[in-house]
Amino acid sequence: MADPYRVILQHDLAARLRGLRKGAAADPGGADARLLTAGLKAARALRAGRERDFAGERLGYSPRHYDLRDCAEIKVPVVQDFTPSGKPMGPSHRMIYREFEPAPDSPLPIRQVLAFEHRANGLPFAVAAAALDRTKGRGVDALKDLPATRPAIGKNKDPDRPITPPRQSLPPEIAAAVRTSNAKRTTVQNQLANSRTAANGARPPHRDRVRPAPSAARGRPLGR
Repeated sequence: MADPYRVILQHDLAARLRGLRKGAAADPGGADARLLTAGLKAARALRAGRERDFAGERLGYSPRHYDLRDCAEIKVPVVQDFTPSGKPMGPSHRMIYREFEPAPDSPLPIRQVLAFEHRANGLPFAVAAAALDRTKGRGVDALKDLPATRPAIGKNKDPDRPITPPRQSLPPEIAAAVRTSNAKRTTVQNQLANSRTAANGARPPHRDRVRPAPSAARGRPLGR
């Protein structure tokens, strides 16, 4: 079954993930590798619409917080944190995203990931707000018609709080980012196709190559 969403990354986060890839390549068992694996898994969950599996919930606003009413978060386990008394805490990281109507080239709604950070000191929310150029305690006029659910934790949370962000119309800058992403993907695919063609053309002929069995030629799994 095809994924129901398209996921794109805010450019600063995309650059950070490229750095994590380099770190993971240098140390496959290190912290960068763990963070990269968890981040990609979370992004795939958003693409598949599985935010409920990661305790997803819509964010809110109050005079003591950033206005992130158009965003939602999912909770991602990366490292095990403990309370001062030694009790294990919940998922360590948060991935924050928004949702938009589809672009003209695809029927899939778009989810833009803004931040993927450790939850300590509200860092994920500060990073997401910085990406959107928002100031703590200042409401966004464009979001005034959205419910201003007060940020809360634990038992103070509204049990009926929405899980996903409100879907907004696609702004021009996001549409442009999608077009750029598509162009880069097409360029890479063309380069790979050209490299395979060149490699096949340079390959010496194998006159005694064994022909596959009929079942294998049709793509039938071996052993059946």
